[in-house]
Amino acid sequence: MKQKIWFFVIIASALFSCGCPSVRFVSTVKQGNLPNDEIELRKSIVHEALSHKGTRYVYGGCSPKGFDCSGFVQYVYGKLGIKLPRTVKDMESECCWVKQKDLIAGDLVIFHNPRHVGIYASKGTFVHASSSRGIVRDQLDREYYRKRFVGGKNIISNRFLF
Repeated sequence: MKQKIWFFVIIASALFSCGCPSVRFVSTVKQGNLPNDEIELRKSIVHEALSHKGTRYVYGGCSPKGFDCSGFVQYVYGKLGIKLPRTVKDMESECCWVKQKDLIAGDLVIFHNPRHVGIYASKGTFVHASSSRGIVRDQLDREYYRKRFVGGKNIISNRFLF
């Protein structure tokens, strides 16, 4: 009996000490429960992202002269005062994972094989830097993206908890 209790304590401690990034799909934020300031910030993120449609893709690019995927996301969030890491891998360590059905406009969308990141816009669409088409709005349910989708990241809501 004592072994089972210690096993539970060790596992629970490991999960809690790892924090949100290591536990998949833990965000419980619902769109209807958002404060007005957060709603406006999320709208501004999507608006800023869409304002760059047509900008060309440049490997390593992080300015309106040309973007790669993570440079684009970092630039858009940075324009609104949110500092993000430069690489997709490092962005994955930010805050909480979100299931596709729970995405809210302004969340990050993460893909693997290859690693890729975009900004969820709404109604199953996201804005991203396509290596062949530049900044575009695409559907998450397109076969290419559906097969590679890992999850979303809600990096905004925690800013409004306090």
